[in-house]
Amino acid sequence: MKYFYLGCFLLLNYLAVAQSNTLFNSQLKSLHNIYKELHFAGKPVDDSLSVGVYHLFINNLDEDQNLLRIDDFKTFSSDSLNIDNYLEASNSDFIDKYVDILTSRIEETKDYIASLSKVKLDYTGKDTIHYSSHKKHYYKQNKKASELYWNKIIKYEVIKTIIEEDSTLQLIQSSFAKKEEGIKNVVIEKELCKLNEITNQKGGVESFVKECFLKAYCAYQDPHSTYFNNAERDLFHHYLGTNQLTYGILPSKNKDNDLVVEQIIPGSSAFKNGEIEEDDVIKSITSGQMTLETYCISINEVDKFLNDDSHKVATFKIKKRDGTIKEVKLAKTIMKSDDNSITGFVLKSDEEAFGYIKIPSFYTDFDSPRGIGLSQDFSKELYKLQKENIKGLIIDLRFNGGGSIHEATNLSGMFIDKGPIAIESDRYSNQFTIRDPNRGSLFTKPVVIMINESSASASEFFSGAMQDYNRALIVGSNSFGKGTAQVILPLDTLDLIQGYTKITFEKFYRATGKGVQQKGIAPDIQLPSLYDNFNMDEKSNDFSIPNDDITPTLALRPLKKLPIEHLIGLSKNRVEHSEDFKKIKELNQVLLREIINKNKTYALTIDNVFEDIEQLNNLYKSFQDMDTTDVELEVENTKSTIEVLQYSEDMQLINEDIMNNISHDIYISESFNILKDLINKLN
Repeated sequence: MKYFYLGCFLLLNYLAVAQSNTLFNSQLKSLHNIYKELHFAGKPVDDSLSVGVYHLFINNLDEDQNLLRIDDFKTFSSDSLNIDNYLEASNSDFIDKYVDILTSRIEETKDYIASLSKVKLDYTGKDTIHYSSHKKHYYKQNKKASELYWNKIIKYEVIKTIIEEDSTLQLIQSSFAKKEEGIKNVVIEKELCKLNEITNQKGGVESFVKECFLKAYCAYQDPHSTYFNNAERDLFHHYLGTNQLTYGILPSKNKDNDLVVEQIIPGSSAFKNGEIEEDDVIKSITSGQMTLETYCISINEVDKFLNDDSHKVATFKIKKRDGTIKEVKLAKTIMKSDDNSITGFVLKSDEEAFGYIKIPSFYTDFDSPRGIGLSQDFSKELYKLQKENIKGLIIDLRFNGGGSIHEATNLSGMFIDKGPIAIESDRYSNQFTIRDPNRGSLFTKPVVIMINESSASASEFFSGAMQDYNRALIVGSNSFGKGTAQVILPLDTLDLIQGYTKITFEKFYRATGKGVQQKGIAPDIQLPSLYDNFNMDEKSNDFSIPNDDITPTLALRPLKKLPIEHLIGLSKNRVEHSEDFKKIKELNQVLLREIINKNKTYALTIDNVFEDIEQLNNLYKSFQDMDTTDVELEVENTKSTIEVLQYSEDMQLINEDIMNNISHDIYISESFNILKDLINKLN
């Protein structure tokens, strides 16, 4: 009888695996067909695809190269030239070996890490730590090499954690022996949590491996195409939905398993507060008598806490990039599609009054019959500013990653009388000229647009149109260079939707026919940036679609050329004599040397780790604590905003912080001076 039960168990297990592989095969087939038919620059299905997808897949499976071993690649190696054949034959059986081997390596690693809780670790410098920004990590040769690696990692994390708790090296050294064992167990548990998140997720390692492959397939086509499962899509839509009670924070986990702020919803409580930024680490969330410690907890549990109707106000304990800890109190607000998510300010100096509006993203409400979004909010703020008799306008697009091209088109039309704004092209080279949707302009006075390395997509669309028409001066750093557009499509598998893909289906060009992709928008006036030469732009991404130019079918009629050379000279003179910009350039060089191009080896001791971490923290602090002696801007609210603020003390405090930040921003100050120079020259 026991053999009968064993046979039934094996049969059921086989059927479960077969059913799972059938679904994966269906997902892969649907994804493959969508990309062959719709991707803007779909790549041929050949050995190049096999090599590219294979390496992206391996990297997704083991990004830090601390699980898989060189011997494992003997099992995997044949796939590097056969993935194209698997796709064409709709054969997904190859995936099983990756599931089996990764499962085995995770369990081995967990066993060894757990065993270190009973081992006395050596912190005398017997081991060394090596950093290299350009040298790839290597997969471990064997089990012994893997164990040595994890032994080092645990020791480093123990030292690092204790350093974060104490302020001076003397205190750390004196308390280290007492704290070490307790901290070591916490570090071990944290590392185990990272691995358990893979094994404990829905579908376990099998689901993780299959999604890694689907994402690798999309990323090979271009870096902005991707796959996400139903839960990821639902979570995304929940946070971006309208009329919901929310703090406005979209959390995620980083590679260190910390809970971080991935996105802040425009117009939300977190957005208006301004104290919380993307990539901040959330250490805990407290509401009433309940505190949620985010250490070793799943995203689902965090979501449940944030969306609990009984939690109306919460205090977020945040760790900033420089290591400082902040507590930020937020109240849930109802997000409505007609809420204003931007605010206009009046900047004054020497009796000059200019408007200032920061656009965080080109957001929109696709479900709204009126298409309410950024452009409508902007027009409201622009109307308020014009009632203040401003002589010019500064539009801040720094760190604006894009959004809706429709909103960027409408915004462009507010400043351009008529004519082509940009050109879209599909995979068949069909061109469509995007024109100004409305005759006339809402604002005809001089404009300065601020951009930086993170201004992308719709930001570049708008900036390029304004530059082509000589309608605005572009100030700052060369933009990111994302000249492609994406659409989200479902994977139709087995008559069900089992996942979605965000796929690149179009490319956009400037109205002149010049490409934006990989090239970006070059500012008319370049300013020194903390991020100069960081290589964080589109052309630095693997498998990025190349740039090209096209011939426009409709000529634009630009306004009179702006006196750029004259303005460059005046700005260059101010920048060269600015202590603030001098500090920015000096800090940029230090960051390039000590972080971006870091190449350092040292013995693993308390002293050496402290020195390394202290140096990094001091770099961040030196920028945040930088005195902006050149800035003397006076910032005011519009009369309409003042009237609204009088009903909320919380909003008044938030508003004061925002105005303080604006008044001490050297880039806004220089943009103000450039705008003043432009007006003086035109007059």
